Amino acid sequence: GVSGGGVSGGGVSGGGVNGGSDSRKRPRAASAGSDAPPSPTSFDYPDGFSPELQFFRLVRDAIASVPQALAPAEYVRRQVAIQAEALGLVSKLPRGSALPQYVRSVLLYMTTSAEEHAARTQKILNADSSPAATATAPGPLVLFDEATQSYAWIDSTVDDASLARMEVMHFERFVSQHGGVYGMGGGRGLHAAPIKAQKAALTLPPGSADQLARFQQQERERYASPDQPFVYSLRDATMASVSPIGKKASATGKARDHFLLCAERPPSATLLALVRDAAARLPGREGSRADVCELLKESQFINAGVNDAQISQVASGALDRLHQEQDPCVTYDTERKLWVYLHAERGPSDFHALPQSKKSKPSIL
Repeated sequence: GVSGGGVSGGGVSGGGVNGGSDSRKRPRAASAGSDAPPSPTSFDYPDGFSPELQFFRLVRDAIASVPQALAPAEYVRRQVAIQAEALGLVSKLPRGSALPQYVRSVLLYMTTSAEEHAARTQKILNADSSPAATATAPGPLVLFDEATQSYAWIDSTVDDASLARMEVMHFERFVSQHGGVYGMGGGRGLHAAPIKAQKAALTLPPGSADQLARFQQQERERYASPDQPFVYSLRDATMASVSPIGKKASATGKARDHFLLCAERPPSATLLALVRDAAARLPGREGSRADVCELLKESQFINAGVNDAQISQVASGALDRLHQEQDPCVTYDTERKLWVYLHAERGPSDFHALPQSKKSKPSIL
């Protein structure tokens, strides 16, 4: 549980994990009277950016409020959201953005390595992006510990001015990735045309080997009980539910042959089911078709060596089918050119309560 601004209960103690020493440096919260964020001096604010945005400082302060080395992910997200609402920051977000989505994006940015930042920047930013967006991003400020679903601050040298600079860089990245309309300034507002993202551009940072292994273990559990809903634990510390995909008997037996799929796989592991799961695992519950394809390729049931064109063609058809179901799990945002997953927060009873005609049916795709 979380109480008194910290964490009660066991699991993390003594300044480290299980009472051991820990080399991670706990951040220092902002001192009293330092509410105004410092201005970055190396580049101008981009159009639509409000200097009042201070999500990076809020993350630091939320982690610092926990006496242990690791701060539970749910606690950090909740504290940041509470403080953002209290400070009136919601109105400063890119128009059309939800606060939980923006907080998740900030945390993902803060846990991303410099190499991953560079790879993502090269793929999603236009040539005319501002200096803020193309500036060299730092290494990770925060470590996400998947075993405990917690965050730890790992860069004790960063100051408020550096955090303000990164706030601007993330804002530009977020708008470039998600599209949307700036909340203020720059000639953009309620009636401005949305900023369109590049069609099918890749926006995901690369995953680690440990993340891949954890996903594939979850995938085995998912297809061992295809008649039950399943909840994936995602790399950004959130959860996403997926619907049942078949009867219990379909967990055994022989799968239909398909040139993209491994012969030795559960019969319920169809391409339609795998694409649904890939869409469910989109960080922030939305992403481009290329993002879905990248997550699809992480499945252990996809044959090694298949080319991207084949994956893209199949994923495109499967997403269209999922979109057209009676109870669709995805929808397509035509302005931002992003697929949005709709079932992430459903519980098992929500799926079981659906009429049979609306439940997902097994597919041979």
